[in-house]
Amino acid sequence: MMKRRLEPVWTKSQLKAGQQISQAWEEFFSAAEQPGDAVKEAARGLADDAKIDAVVRGREADLLGYPNVVGVAKGLRIRQGRPSSEPCVTVYVERKIPETDLAAADILPKKIEGIPVDVVEVGKLEAL
Repeated sequence: MMKRRLEPVWTKSQLKAGQQISQAWEEFFSAAEQPGDAVKEAARGLADDAKIDAVVRGREADLLGYPNVVGVAKGLRIRQGRPSSEPCVTVYVERKIPETDLAAADILPKKIEGIPVDVVEVGKLEAL
């Protein structure tokens, strides 16, 4: 019996969006390789930031209870499609919904214990 290989099927717009995100991260990490660069220092600080780790561990279950949320992690805030040097709690959602279309109880917090929350749309996640 021949095994069938499962591969994702991406639309042209999904491929283009993925390429743009990939390019933004490549530029971010290339800039971080410059000696004495502030981005490099922020990236190092992110790895050592125990407070964000504690918030993610402590609040992950609560955040996963919000509608549309599929994941929570420590990350760098994305601004205008580009990574910044600002550490944050990243909340991954299947799709972004305008706050005006959500009940007040379903709106994610802007900050948790003083740490910014960044919402990133990732689409539907499926186990392969």
